[in-house]
Amino acid sequence: KTLIQASPVPIPPEPRMQTACFLGAMYEETDYLFCGEQYHEGKIGKNVLMANHWIQGINIFNSNISYPLLIANPLTGKNALTKEGKPSPRCAASVKWHRYALVEFDAMPLNDQCAFWAGVIATGTLPLRSLVYSGGKSLHGLVEIGAADRAQWDKQVETLLFATHNPDAPENRRADRACRNPDRMTRLAGTWRADKQKWQRLVWLAVPR
Repeated sequence: KTLIQASPVPIPPEPRMQTACFLGAMYEETDYLFCGEQYHEGKIGKNVLMANHWIQGINIFNSNISYPLLIANPLTGKNALTKEGKPSPRCAASVKWHRYALVEFDAMPLNDQCAFWAGVIATGTLPLRSLVYSGGKSLHGLVEIGAADRAQWDKQVETLLFATHNPDAPENRRADRACRNPDRMTRLAGTWRADKQKWQRLVWLAVPR
C-alpha cells in the first residue's frame, strides 16, 4: 500500500483501468505490443497490436484484456527469425526498441521485495518505471534501459544483473538472472492470473524519461 501511495502516477482502483494507465504511460500509441500466454504464437492483428489499439479495446468494450503476459519491449510489428529459424513477430529479433529490462526476485519474501523497491525509489538507484504484483510471489519491476541496439542492451543488462544478482549475496537476495533477453515477458498490470486466481495489480508507476 505504501508503494501505491508513493506512485508518481496515481494508480486507478479498477483492474482494467490499471492496464490502460500502465500501457498509456509506458508506451507510445504506435508501439506494437505482444500480449498473450507464455507459449502463444504471435499473430499480428490479434495479439500483436499497437498500444492504442489495446487501450481502445479496454475503453470501448469496458472490459479487461484477457491475456496475462506482455513482452516488455515494443516490437516492429513484422516477422523476424527466432533462434530456431522460424518467422515470428514476437521474438528477440523482432524487438524494435530495447527500452525496458525486467527485474524480479522469485526467492525473496514479498515484504522484503517491497522494502528493496522502496529503497530503489527513495534513492533513485535504478531508473525504475513500473512495479506490478504478479499475483504470486513477486513484484515485476521494469527498469528503463533505453539501449540503441541489441549489443548495447546486452552490455547494460549485464551491468544491471551485476547490481541485482550479486553472486556473493544469499540466493534469496538475488534477482532472476534469466531475465536477460529483450523479448522477455512480464506480468501485465490489471489482468487476471487464472492459475493463482488473483489480479495482477499495478503497484507503482512513473512516466518514462
